[in-house]
Amino acid sequence: MDYRNSISVPVGFMAAHRKTKNTTLDDLAVMVSRGFTELRTELKEDIGEVKKDVAGVKEDLAGVKKDLTVMKEDLEDVKKDVAGVKEVVKIVAEEMDALHKDVRYIKNTTDMLVRGDIARDTKFEELDTRVERLERKAGIVAK
Repeated sequence: MDYRNSISVPVGFMAAHRKTKNTTLDDLAVMVSRGFTELRTELKEDIGEVKKDVAGVKEDLAGVKKDLTVMKEDLEDVKKDVAGVKEVVKIVAEEMDALHKDVRYIKNTTDMLVRGDIARDTKFEELDTRVERLERKAGIVAK
């Protein structure tokens, strides 16, 4: 037996109580090859699962993208609505300003009319008093 191509590997957990088995390099190569084959199989399975997960994530992202597009369209509609509301508020503010000016004009006009009525009433009272005095002096009315 050629010991240059073999190594001593303990078999089991209690190597001290068991005999060791000599393993050749060919045996070791077969073991390594089996290990790589098993690893390759496991990696293929794991890669398949990862691909499925990535596909699921892509579908979810497509749904999110669709939702974001709808939200963006809704936001544009809201912007248009707000712009319309701003225009209406502007028109209402202008109308309120015009109404305020009209009310102020009516108040000023009414105040002037009331003052004019008071002055006219005072004049009529003065004229009544003068006419009464003149009628008394002329003897037209009894004292």
